[in-house]
Amino acid sequence: MLSFPPEYFEDEVRDGFYIGSLVKKVWAAQLEMLHDLDILCNELGIRYIADWGTLLGAVRHHGYIPWDDDMDIGMPREDYERFKTVVNQMGWNYHLLDHHTEQDHIEVFSRLVNHTGICMEPAHLEKYHGCPFVIGIDIFPYDYVYSDESKESYRLKKADELISRISAAKAGHKRGINDLIRRFDELACECPEAESAGITFYFNFIKRKGAYIHKESFFDALERMDFENIQVNVPKAYDEVLRAKYGDYTIAKRAKGMHDYPYITDQLNILRAHRPSFNPIYNYNSNDLWDPAEYDNAADAQAKANIRRTVVFLPYKASCWESMRPAWEKATADPDCDVYVTPLPYYHKTWDGQPSDMCYEKDMFPPEVNALPLDAYPIFTKKADVIYFQEPSDNYNPGLSVPPIYYSDRLRACCRKLILIPVMFPDAPDESDILGIKTMDNYVTMPGVLRSDIVYVESEEMRDAYVRKLTEFIGTDNKKDPAIIDEKIHVNPYL
Repeated sequence: MLSFPPEYFEDEVRDGFYIGSLVKKVWAAQLEMLHDLDILCNELGIRYIADWGTLLGAVRHHGYIPWDDDMDIGMPREDYERFKTVVNQMGWNYHLLDHHTEQDHIEVFSRLVNHTGICMEPAHLEKYHGCPFVIGIDIFPYDYVYSDESKESYRLKKADELISRISAAKAGHKRGINDLIRRFDELACECPEAESAGITFYFNFIKRKGAYIHKESFFDALERMDFENIQVNVPKAYDEVLRAKYGDYTIAKRAKGMHDYPYITDQLNILRAHRPSFNPIYNYNSNDLWDPAEYDNAADAQAKANIRRTVVFLPYKASCWESMRPAWEKATADPDCDVYVTPLPYYHKTWDGQPSDMCYEKDMFPPEVNALPLDAYPIFTKKADVIYFQEPSDNYNPGLSVPPIYYSDRLRACCRKLILIPVMFPDAPDESDILGIKTMDNYVTMPGVLRSDIVYVESEEMRDAYVRKLTEFIGTDNKKDPAIIDEKIHVNPYL
């Protein structure tokens, strides 16, 4: 079984894209599956390659494309058929879904899955790193293309008609689709090797008007390449393959609309309906929306009276301190401020949201910060003027949390002004970026954002994105609320 450090399952920004903890668990489960498949194929001499987005991820990112959450591999037809007969040797509950095994299978490729349904059994959750969902790997069979153009042209006409009927059946009643896919599959593999001009995944060959033909030796010239924490097979001709499919693949170009993301969303909703405590969603409560104007008058009076102010910084990870440093430097330079930096403990969560290992990194902060123990300033008995914090999710992050006594509702009661400085800086999604907007559920529509007086973001574009997202989230029933949101989100003046 693969080993992952707890930090792997934390939220992360890669190439400007925010990846939530739940997607990390899906990744880990898929990696476990691919690792098992890789071992079996290497033992039995079954050829496969990382394909499509998985190949692109291996070459360009040495792992997942940050905004991708599925996995694709390709096999020559003879290896593909052989693999189908030995899947049971992989153990566990692996199943291969195709038109032979599933009457309602609607794809012209197969899918290896790790179970037939959501599984909460402890052994399964341990094996798949806390991921209870049905996880799959798509497997594409590669077939020969006729060198005789007239033969291939005749076959293409029949295949094109079948694809049209398959597409219509997918979009409609789906009756007869299994038979259509079976007929297409038989047509795709009819060309013998002796008559071939090359090898291809035949469905895409048709859809792309004869593109993506590879030499017959394509699967015989492979190399190993890193993919996250495992290695996978890739064709030595990967540059040629990727340029044919993506053009200049070295430049990351994120599609703003994709398949449902994450693809386990339907399963997640089913599980939440039966286990509300599993990865709960924060639902808007109008009582959480704090109006920053309530602090302003008191702050002005305090400043005019020249009263000293107490400013408390509550970071949690030493590696995230730099997002707070500019505000801390400004506060420490103010002779009228008493400044305290008291790092919070935090813990990673088990699959069902329970705390696991507790981490406390006070001694890992830079010496000049003079990080203090938690009791250095008694925030629960002595109200601070300002509290800066970093973790707005409270209990709604499935991977990590600070202790509940430091959730935003408690912090709100412990200070006159609560300021959130996020620790990660994804690219600001514009209004057309459906995927980027969806990932904002992980870090914007959170209770700590609404309860803050100020949320500092890194750019005007991100400020606009926050305001749009939050305005949609809270609705416009109360005409005052959108104005509060607009007042709450600021571009960080310390950057």
